[in-house]
Amino acid sequence: MSGAFAVAIALAFSFPAVAGASRVAKGSLGHEIERAASAQLPAGIPQSCLLVRVTTKDGGAWATVGFDGARNPSLCNRYGFNGVAIVHRVRHGWQLVAAGSAVIPCGKLRIPITVQRDLRLPCR
Repeated sequence: MSGAFAVAIALAFSFPAVAGASRVAKGSLGHEIERAASAQLPAGIPQSCLLVRVTTKDGGAWATVGFDGARNPSLCNRYGFNGVAIVHRVRHGWQLVAAGSAVIPCGKLRIPITVQRDLRLPCR
């Protein structure tokens, strides 16, 4: 049994499936992305109520900013929203591309399918 467990662990580290998943952006990267998306976010929303995710696909050039009220419901509930703001990295920073909750035209916006899946975008 321990041999099978060791093989399973070795395989888990051999295939970077987890490494292909989007990641949470923190620090200055998270701040830059939030700033680019700020026009589509509720006014005055605390940073602790936001979740910024960056794709690991397409060179990490796409990100989303969404609501994360679970960390502090008493503070965040008044700001709640169910959509995401999508930003794209350009030459001098990040630029807002679109925002929405279910009708984002990802194909027209030229968001790669791998990025759409990685960030779990609500594309139509």
